[in-house]
Amino acid sequence: MTEDLGRLSVALGVADITTSVDFYKRLGFEPIDEETWNDDYAIFRYKDFVLQLMNFIPQKVLVNLMVDDQSTVESTWTRLSDKGIPVGPAGTPESGNKGAFWQDPNGNSFFLFAAPNGN
Repeated sequence: MTEDLGRLSVALGVADITTSVDFYKRLGFEPIDEETWNDDYAIFRYKDFVLQLMNFIPQKVLVNLMVDDQSTVESTWTRLSDKGIPVGPAGTPESGNKGAFWQDPNGNSFFLFAAPNGN
C-alpha cells in the first residue's frame, strides 16, 4: 500500500513573474487564486496539475506536497523521519505555512505544507 503524501504541485523558480505569467497563459495554463498573486508569486492549473511560479525560492524546481491540515504535516514529518529521511522545518511565520522540507539523494527539494483550500 502506498502512503499518501498529499496533492502534488510543482514550483518553478523564475526570474521575472510577468514574463513567466504571459508564457504559461500562452501555453494554455489556467490562472487560479489570482487574489494571492503578487510580484513574486503566481499559480496556474493545467488539467489536474498545479504549477506555482516563484521568484523567491533558490531552487529551479521545488516539488510541493499539499495536505489538508497542519496535523497531517506533523504526522507525515514523523513518518518520514522514522524511515530515516532527514526532514527539517520550512515556511515562514508570515505565510502561516509551517511545513516540512527534505531533499532526495540528488538534491531535489520537497516541501510539504497544509493547504486547506486545495491549491
